[in-house]
Amino acid sequence: MINTRSFHYKDLLSLLENSMTRVDNEVVLVAPFIKHSIIEILLQHLKDKTKLTVYTRWRLDEILSGVSDIEIWELIRDSQNMSLKLSPNLHAKYYRFDNTVILGSANLTAKALITNAASNFELLQTSELNDECRSFEMALVNQSVEVNNELFKQVKRIVEQSEDRELSNEVNELGISYDAEDSIIADHLDLYQWIPRTRNPENLFVYYSKYHELLTDVQIKHAEIDLSFFPIKRGLNKEVFEESISFYLVQMPVIRKIDEFIIGSKSFGEMANFLGREFKLNIRDIDHKRSWQTLMRWLLYFISDKYDVIVNKYSEIIFKKK
Repeated sequence: MINTRSFHYKDLLSLLENSMTRVDNEVVLVAPFIKHSIIEILLQHLKDKTKLTVYTRWRLDEILSGVSDIEIWELIRDSQNMSLKLSPNLHAKYYRFDNTVILGSANLTAKALITNAASNFELLQTSELNDECRSFEMALVNQSVEVNNELFKQVKRIVEQSEDRELSNEVNELGISYDAEDSIIADHLDLYQWIPRTRNPENLFVYYSKYHELLTDVQIKHAEIDLSFFPIKRGLNKEVFEESISFYLVQMPVIRKIDEFIIGSKSFGEMANFLGREFKLNIRDIDHKRSWQTLMRWLLYFISDKYDVIVNKYSEIIFKKK
């Protein structure tokens, strides 16, 4: 059990600021919604040699609605002691300052931390670091993808393309624009093991739109499995649906690894063998060549402005567009 020391519901930003000033070694900040202004304030209290790890989630409608800022990466990227990681399942609010843990309801936003007439009514509790906290942090490490400049650029591009369209629902810090089943990726799903099964990516929207009579039973099953890994809300048109898939796809571990591996150009065989080794597909009794062919179709369909393929006599050569 966590040994609770005290509860706080006022001056929460000051609580976090004061905690930052007392840290000598490590800070871990975990929240689904994080604003640039709050991170900027907290970083003013961080000592130069202190390690900082920030965990959050990036969902397209939440970013477009302004409840969270992808630009926090710009405050973190130039420091060797800081890292930003994305966990799509994230709902916890957890802040560790060396051996002191603060957890509760408050996101890292002005509405949650700064007391005024429009602020949320939040509660945080201060505790000591213990084995349960360590176990939580280890699980979080295993369910997260680290942000780098390439990932940030891809995400920012999709956000900028989406900014002109009108949101179908406003998103607030409670996430009320999502049904519960829409907003949470099932806990048992392992993002690090996901390889797309849907051979023709356009079938995803057909399934999503409930035109199941146009698909075979196998196509329905594969689309259902694939979409269970993406927090897509209901009622989107085709353009917004595919835009959303692109947004989450570039954050997937398999795409990050593929993107890092494609230096210059790679042949079909090189890519298939890499995928097989990296994700142990033979052990999982999955055909690595078929898997790469499917994944390549997804890249060319959903991220076509980033990747292209040249077909020659002996192979399909994939490369990144400049």
